[in-house]
Amino acid sequence: MADVTEKKKIIILDDHLVIMQGVKQLLSQRPDFEVASMVTSVSQLLEELAVPFDILMLDLNLKGKNSLDHLADIRSKQPRLKVLIFSSYHTPSTVKRALQGKVNGYLLKDVDQQGLVEALQIISSGKIYLDPRLPLDPHMKSERLDQVFEDDFIKQSALTAREAEIMQAIVDGLDNQGIAAQLFISPHTVQTHRKKLFKKLGVHSAAELIKFVLKQRQG
Repeated sequence: MADVTEKKKIIILDDHLVIMQGVKQLLSQRPDFEVASMVTSVSQLLEELAVPFDILMLDLNLKGKNSLDHLADIRSKQPRLKVLIFSSYHTPSTVKRALQGKVNGYLLKDVDQQGLVEALQIISSGKIYLDPRLPLDPHMKSERLDQVFEDDFIKQSALTAREAEIMQAIVDGLDNQGIAAQLFISPHTVQTHRKKLFKKLGVHSAAELIKFVLKQRQG
């Protein structure tokens, strides 16, 4: 039987059309990815996100403005969207800020086809990708990434959609009964998700969970 795996749909935001066309050409023969849309501004991007995409390739510098400032708006449109920074900027502080913004990967623009596909495959699998050419300190290049980046970011990115909903409900002050009523599931199911959520985040109480979330939002 032929493989009918659906291609991952990619949207690219970059203010250089030639770069976007180059990426589209590199992926044109791939069975697993396709460039479904190309936009040159954040306003265009937010309009396009009315329909679902799997991956956003995001340029950092948009006519002198930092696209990371719009991550919250992007996430509000499609919370499950994987975001791959695609940039020529590569200072450690820039990379760190991007990761603190909860992106899924960071790829330098002068990449070849193999590197591009590898990055897309890794973030599609739920892991975080860092271009190996990034000039980070040696301790940041370990298999598990820099500990500063890893702890809270990877914990939160590992949550399922349901666990993320329950996390927010707990932050909003709801107990198991209230969460069950809000999400139309049983209190037992809430408790099961709650245990998994606490384990993934390394917390042991609602108070610790709220502290964790507030810390992330302040960062």
